[in-house]
Amino acid sequence: MVVPEPAGNRRHPPGRIDWAGNITFALGLGLLLVAITYGIQPYGGRPTGWTNPWVLSGLAVGAALLCAFGITETKVPEPMFQMRLFRIRAFAAGSAAALLGSIARGGLQFMLVIWLAGIWLPLHGYAYQDTPLWAGIYMLPLTVGFLIAGPVSGILSDKYGQRLFATAGLLVVAAAFTGLMLLPVDFPTGRSP
Repeated sequence: MVVPEPAGNRRHPPGRIDWAGNITFALGLGLLLVAITYGIQPYGGRPTGWTNPWVLSGLAVGAALLCAFGITETKVPEPMFQMRLFRIRAFAAGSAAALLGSIARGGLQFMLVIWLAGIWLPLHGYAYQDTPLWAGIYMLPLTVGFLIAGPVSGILSDKYGQRLFATAGLLVVAAAFTGLMLLPVDFPTGRSP
């Protein structure tokens, strides 16, 4: 989709930086990410740190700052993000679908790397010190698939519309995830290191 130039190609005055939005978003998201990072590390004799007061405080303050970001963006004259876009049903549904699809893809990559490095590769004769390298190598086809699918899907959706490709893409991803769930933990490939 191409956004047309305004009539007469008028110059617009430069926009002002939304400092309040930028600061609340950066701090809120940063605190959440740091708290999650420390939450998965051991704390106080426990295997994870979700009871650490710093982690709990980081999660609470980060979430509060992100809520403040949402409120701030509705009050400033030139917001960093136009929150009123979520009133458009297609935009809100598309954003929700994209978020859930991204979470699923990130989770897939995370779990595949752990499964390859910790289970499948050692069962097939790879030394533990070599498994991170080989897990990365085995993940390359997935990365290449993303690199190819991005531009191709953009071209096709510009030509034929987005709805069919977005829906079909998520259905293919759901079918692939179902297929991965049905695979046994250890399956033969006919290759050895």
